[in-house]
Order: sequence, then structure tokens, then C-alpha cells
Amino acid sequence: QPRAGARLRAGYQNLHLAELDDLPAPGRDALLEVPAEVEQHRTIFAPLLRDRRVTRAVAPLDVAEALSTVLRERCEYALVEPRGPHGHSVLDFLDGDRRGFCMHFASATALALRMLGVPCRVGVGVYGGDESGEVPTTRVFGSHHAHAWVEVPIEGAGWVIVDPTPPSVRPFLRWPETARDPLDPATDGAAARE
Repeated sequence: QPRAGARLRAGYQNLHLAELDDLPAPGRDALLEVPAEVEQHRTIFAPLLRDRRVTRAVAPLDVAEALSTVLRERCEYALVEPRGPHGHSVLDFLDGDRRGFCMHFASATALALRMLGVPCRVGVGVYGGDESGEVPTTRVFGSHHAHAWVEVPIEGAGWVIVDPTPPSVRPFLRWPETARDPLDPATDGAAARE
């Protein structure tokens, strides 16, 4: 494990993921799983699940985007652990001080999607990075580039990313104009350098 404040270099490979139908049954089932300690507090998710924008959405990505919008309106981004009466970070994020960071936005969205029958997973990694002065066309990543988002399997498109974190606070710098945004579904997750 790197020490705090360490700068890491990372490479990537754009993997073409198997369609959902190709996943083994335990993998498919896990994409709809809601932990028991969350399921027993389903009412905490009611303001998200019952919002008109969410209930009117039909397509999985529209549902995910609607949930993201409602969550951004209800909760505040802060680099703090949520505080509240539940002793569970996602429950406290939704029913406590309503403050948290990208992992809380992503986890709350994923759990709400699963409660609505939309399979999904939380993706984590680094995003953005700083230009490396040492090696052209490379980026340097640190802990402040860590990020989490939601991925929804869409037939024919693979895993499509939905990022519920408020765009104004996402922990990344602008990509150079010669790169494509890896979280933009239009680029199929490719961060190609020209």
C-alpha cells in the first residue's frame, strides 16, 4: 500500500466486457443484491425511489440519471464520512447529515437502482491525473484522483457509466484536448491519446 501523499503512475487497457447474459448466475444475481442491513431500512430510500422523475423514467439509464439528479439535490458533497443515527455510511448519508463524497453518491445510487430492479455495480479507480513532465503522453495519479461511479450493463453497449457525484466537485482535472473523457459513454470508456 502506498504511503499517504504518494504519487502513482497507472496505465490502462480498454477491456471489452462480456454482455450481462454471459456472466455466470452468481455474478448476475450480485448485480441486484441489497445487503440485509440496508434492506431493513428501505424507507430511507423512499424519497429517492418515489420521486416523480425516477418513477416516470423507464429505461435503466434514464432511471439512473434521475436518481443521480435527486441525490445531488438532497445531499451535499464533502470530504467527510457521513454522520447520523444508523452507524452505516450510506444510511447516514441519506438519513443523517446528508454529506459525503463520491463513494457515498455512487453507493446510494447503486443500492437505489437495485431496489428498483436495475442491475448495476460500483466502479472505483482513478480519474484525471496530472500531466507528467517526465514522459510525454503520460499522467501521474495521486490519492486525490480517486473516484467512484456506477456502471449499468446495457445490451449491445456493455457497462455504461453513470456518475452521480456533482460534476462541479468531481476530483479530476480537465483532460488535455488530445484525450477523450473516459467517463463519457460516447467514447466507450476510451481515453485515447493522439
